[in-house]
Amino acid sequence: IASYLLTYWRQYSSSFQKPIKFIDLGCGNGLLTFLLSSEGYPGLGIDMRRRRSWSLFGSSLYLESLIDPHSPTLHNLIISNQYTLLIGNHSDELTPWLPVLASQCFCDVFLLPCCFFDFSGKKFITNNNNDTTQYEQYLNYIEKIANILDFNIKKDKLRIPSTKNICFMLHEKKSENRSSDSIHTRLFNHFGIDINHEHADPQIPNHRLSSIKSKPEFYSTKLSIIHFLFEYLITHNNPLTLSSAYDILPNELCEQLKSENGGLKSVILSYRHAINFDPKTKLITLANPQLNSITLKQKQSSKQCFKTKPCFFYAFHPNSCPLTDEQCAFSHCNK
Repeated sequence: IASYLLTYWRQYSSSFQKPIKFIDLGCGNGLLTFLLSSEGYPGLGIDMRRRRSWSLFGSSLYLESLIDPHSPTLHNLIISNQYTLLIGNHSDELTPWLPVLASQCFCDVFLLPCCFFDFSGKKFITNNNNDTTQYEQYLNYIEKIANILDFNIKKDKLRIPSTKNICFMLHEKKSENRSSDSIHTRLFNHFGIDINHEHADPQIPNHRLSSIKSKPEFYSTKLSIIHFLFEYLITHNNPLTLSSAYDILPNELCEQLKSENGGLKSVILSYRHAINFDPKTKLITLANPQLNSITLKQKQSSKQCFKTKPCFFYAFHPNSCPLTDEQCAFSHCNK
């Protein structure tokens, strides 16, 4: 990462409006701060907990402090000391905030997103109907923030031993519309968040909150989805793809599924005894009921076996379950 930054700064020096003076926010052990400083770039590493390695690299390079993007103290530190670049190397909850902080303090930003957090500090919620991965959706989310804040965006792939190797270099534009009120308004209009609030919880009613339904409620939703697909597969006797399964689900079930953290594939995988998803063919079919028998290991176990999930074949298949109640690992009740 240090090699990349040094090469970028030297090769694209004309992209920076001011001489580089960096702050590494959430610097951890401080190695990146030390390496960049050793190459002649003035900088400071900040973390909420001091590391032993700081004394080896030079304690003057570091500051032990809570990093609060709302803090006037942090804003004043950046502006008064004329720092021009913020570094977010796996900055976790700070990641979506760094473009905001940079925009308020007239800085450029280097971001290497890793863990997925939104403005509220909660896990970023993905769209399960989207064909892209959670990582790709989060990168798009960060890029959208940068676009809204009017940065020039350069996106690149690092040669590092990690699958999360996409980085952003965000360059500030000369803009007359960079006031705090303007930044607040743009983020509120696009994301429904009030950045003046400490945790920036969504304020717009239809914004997707990261609240999760109670387990019993979602259990009922999952059961309804599996029941619907199970009946459909019996009636039509044809396999389904994930996309076609989404298409045939009633709108009510689709909406309930969208509000959860798991997608349709996750729901199906949790009911393998009823319907099966083949990872090779990507097709959904009825499960083989013979595979639902109680194993010899379960029979020999001294623990009492409680059957909590219903046997879909016993309850809903016209030919019932080929296994007896004693043989089947699932409940043969309430047919």
